Amino acid sequence: MTIHLFFITLTIKRKYKDIETVLYEQEVETFYEEMKQKQLKYMN
Repeated sequence: MTIHLFFITLTIKRKYKDIETVLYEQEVETFYEEMKQKQLKYMN
């Protein structure tokens, strides 16, 4: 849940950031998403 709240906050703040920062955060978000999927796969 903490990760979700973190990304909601990031999404809200994105409007005030430059392009490079937004692109970096998207990469981080993608990475977290992949890790989450791997965890789910191992748990099942």
